[in-house]
Amino acid sequence: MFQVYEVNTIEELRTYQLAWEELWSRGRSRRFQLSFPWLEAYWKHSQGERTLKVLVATLAGRVIGILPLVRKKSESRLGTLNVLTYPLDGWGSWFGPIGPNSAATLTAGMRYLSKSKKGWDLLDFSYTDRDRLDLGRTVTAARNIGWTNLERIWKHVPYIELGESWDQFLNGKKQNKLNRILEAETELSAAGTVRLQHYRSELSDRNELDAFLQAWREIADAGNSKARQDLPMVLSMTQAADDSSLLDMSILTVNNKPVAAAFGFLHPHGLEIVRSVSLPGQTAATQSVLLGRLLEQSMLLADESIEVCADCSLAETARNLWATKLLNSYRYSCAPQTHFRSAALLKYHAATTPRVSQKRRCEPLRDTEKQPVRNKPAAVSQPVNDRPRESSATQVPKLKIYG
Repeated sequence: MFQVYEVNTIEELRTYQLAWEELWSRGRSRRFQLSFPWLEAYWKHSQGERTLKVLVATLAGRVIGILPLVRKKSESRLGTLNVLTYPLDGWGSWFGPIGPNSAATLTAGMRYLSKSKKGWDLLDFSYTDRDRLDLGRTVTAARNIGWTNLERIWKHVPYIELGESWDQFLNGKKQNKLNRILEAETELSAAGTVRLQHYRSELSDRNELDAFLQAWREIADAGNSKARQDLPMVLSMTQAADDSSLLDMSILTVNNKPVAAAFGFLHPHGLEIVRSVSLPGQTAATQSVLLGRLLEQSMLLADESIEVCADCSLAETARNLWATKLLNSYRYSCAPQTHFRSAALLKYHAATTPRVSQKRRCEPLRDTEKQPVRNKPAAVSQPVNDRPRESSATQVPKLKIYG
């Protein structure tokens, strides 16, 4: 029989850290956002606005899954609701239960919540990877306890599948998109010498990370209010990701001056870009060049694919020029019938929201349980001839088509 324990503080949650890490290492996704270090970094800058509500599912005294949730207030047509949701807030594309037993974890967690209904109005599972990982588990768990459930598409995530070579990848582009990519490079190169500085955990000298973070600070401080507001979270998350050997960070410079930057997290199938910043006055060409050079670097490091978080400023450029397809991130909203306002709100949205196709948009992820989180590739052997020593192991070669 499943038992569920509710944890409401990060201090108490640390007693489950070893179990969390063991479950994460056996999970099928192994995204950094599902790790305990990510939650610690996130919670440093979120606890004033939210309440932690982590459900730990056990069987015969052993932890078999963890369901991290936060409670926050959300405005709706029927007034303010207390919503239980995943703690992601746009800092990634996907979230879900921790560990390989996601169906059992969801079922145990929802049964617990069905008996503990005070203090919350609506259960909202956003960022669900229905087509590759969830595969109907969330819907089934909600139906099994008789809850009203609504499935909607939450975000469209640009996905870039990398080919065997950079030339092959570019040759697969439609001519109009390729022309725009070339024009962006020409436009930015007219302003001076363009270079990409790249940092990746375990492949770069860790002493260089401070310089990368300082460049990010300078760009963010000169940028818009959103970039400045995100800065503390960026610094916290990048440090935590590097400690976990899952950080990837790029700085684009023109005449050695940082003009744009991006960072993301490594996972078993490639890289997820989470945030990007650029100096005021930079055109769309800057983002295209940043993303293009970042993609070529990832290809040289044997990444299979790149995903760009929908809340990242690079998402539109990725969608318009670089993406090979768009992935759907789903949102599942659930409520017991006793929560009258929430149940009524879901019925309203069900009547006014287009029906979601049940056809999967992509193949399920293959099992990664026996694979290492990252395979360390050989160092790049063709650095740019005129670039200074910006990174010890991941120097970017000159883009072949740009001359």
